[in-house]
Amino acid sequence: MKGKISKKSLSTVALLSFMVLTEQVFYLINAKTFKIGPFNYAMIWFALFVLFCVYEFASYGMMRKLDKSYFLSDVLGLFGITLISAVQCNIITGQPVGMGLMPQRNYVCIVLSYVVIRKLIVDNKIDVKQFFRGLIWLGVIALGIYVLQMVLFDRIQFVHSSIGKRTHRLYVDSVFCVLIGMIGFDSFLKKNQPRYLLFVVGTLIYEFFVSKGRLEVVAFIVSGVIVVLLMQKLSLKKMGLLTIICIALIAFLSSSYAERFYEAIRIFNSTDDVNTMAIRHLARERFSELLNTNFLTQVFGCGYPNIDYAPAASMIGYSERMGLVDNGVFAFHYVYGLIGLIVLIKWFVKLYACAWKIYTKTEKSIYLMFMIFSTIISYNITFWWHKPAWTLWMVIMMGLMEYEIGRINNGGLYEQEGLD
Repeated sequence: MKGKISKKSLSTVALLSFMVLTEQVFYLINAKTFKIGPFNYAMIWFALFVLFCVYEFASYGMMRKLDKSYFLSDVLGLFGITLISAVQCNIITGQPVGMGLMPQRNYVCIVLSYVVIRKLIVDNKIDVKQFFRGLIWLGVIALGIYVLQMVLFDRIQFVHSSIGKRTHRLYVDSVFCVLIGMIGFDSFLKKNQPRYLLFVVGTLIYEFFVSKGRLEVVAFIVSGVIVVLLMQKLSLKKMGLLTIICIALIAFLSSSYAERFYEAIRIFNSTDDVNTMAIRHLARERFSELLNTNFLTQVFGCGYPNIDYAPAASMIGYSERMGLVDNGVFAFHYVYGLIGLIVLIKWFVKLYACAWKIYTKTEKSIYLMFMIFSTIISYNITFWWHKPAWTLWMVIMMGLMEYEIGRINNGGLYEQEGLD
């Protein structure tokens, strides 16, 4: 029937909607106070997401026709180390296993949704073009909301996130605002239309004036520079673009923002000054000390601490402002140990392999840019671990990359050719 919305479009819109929900609807919803009856916001979006995955799994009869998935072993590995971390924290501190799993429930559920989301994308049950168009629109909306909040910074707060009064900073960590710049940059390189650079400018506005991310700014610029340098044919346009990017990087390093970047990567010799990196340095020293307690902690980590369980929280120095969120891959190593690092490295190597093959065969650079960006910021920040919207994008990206590889390999379902 003409005008009827297809199941494919509905699934695509649903996937985009869950990305919005996991980012607190552009942080317009106060997740701490929002409730429907006894259910808070986190419980509501989590339940809806689980129902979506179960419905899609059942409606397409996926159990009867699950095919080989490239990232399935990585997903199972990530799931496995979360279980180990809950048990390990119980052994070390007595923290109940359930309390060790609760803070990881969003992460685990979204990671496991790969089975469903990957199948939907690879089997063409998701409209990929519509999905990317949706990402652009959502990125523009998010950017508009956050910039407006910065304009009204001292008058009213309608964005429900932490605000740095001294630094005039909004802690929103928006995956949409980062992705639009990468999509725009990729489109510009392929289509040579300057209008796409407006999206890149949008991301830079977000990074410089909204989130004022330390490593994020440099990670975004460096990922773009690397993509241009890797181009097989450096045309005059590309050379000019590279020059502009280099000038922008030099301008950044010469500005006051660079001081924040130096603070982010610098290892202090003393910790007399109470600042973010000094706290990070102390936390990482404590993580290392605890990891080296014995052979089992070195291999399996110290487990995932629940901040509501005092012995586990005090062990990482939570009362001293030490935590997992601000310590990037160091915190990941602390929680999951050597086995966690092995799982993580294996996963990232395969992500890079897919991204590189897609880039060399199609010149689509968004996946490679995102991986470079994520690798650089992992020194301090692991958004894909602690931020549900970023975790969901990582899962969707895996499905999209397998879809692209399938097209490269003459269509059809995914094949492992050239990736091992």
